[in-house]
Amino acid sequence: MAFVNNSRSQALLLVLALSVLAMVTTLAGCGSDAETQEARAKDVRCTTGTAELTQVPRYVTATGSLQADKSVMVSTRMMGWVKKIHVEEGQAVQKGDPLLSIDDTDLLAKKAQAMAGIAEAEAVLANAERMAGRFERLYAEKSVSKAQLDDVLTGRDRAAAGVKMAKAGLKEVNVHLSYLDILAPSDGVVARKMVEEGDMANPGMPLL
Repeated sequence: MAFVNNSRSQALLLVLALSVLAMVTTLAGCGSDAETQEARAKDVRCTTGTAELTQVPRYVTATGSLQADKSVMVSTRMMGWVKKIHVEEGQAVQKGDPLLSIDDTDLLAKKAQAMAGIAEAEAVLANAERMAGRFERLYAEKSVSKAQLDDVLTGRDRAAAGVKMAKAGLKEVNVHLSYLDILAPSDGVVARKMVEEGDMANPGMPLL
């Protein structure tokens, strides 16, 4: 029995030794193949170029709002009904373009009165100048006194002042009439209308 057990032990040791030898051989073979593959030369094709310094555009997307660099509030110096609006919201205009017109009925009536006043004052002046001429001749002939001549000359000067006053009144009416047609003070875009045709406009009241 001792002999048989020794034989079995030797057989097991032999099988174990053969297994270890087989594993070592396999590992050695694998390592040899890897080294052989790494040693092989490979052809690699590529395209070369010259490196250059350049700028790459960067885009940023964001939400926001637009605000004008300059904003002008248009108003009137004269009170009156809004007769005509010549622009719409969003419309582009240039400096001097008509924006809005105020009713001119009352001022046209005043202009007619001023012109009639000028005509009357000029007629009075013409009569005073003729009177002054006669009295100057009479005074030269010593037919009237110096006080009488001075009175006539004073009347002539007053008539001349009346003509100037009447013409100044007409000029003032014309200036007021020029305020009724409101023009664009600069190039821009009509952002908002604050009145409609038929509304009453007052001095300093925002219109556009």
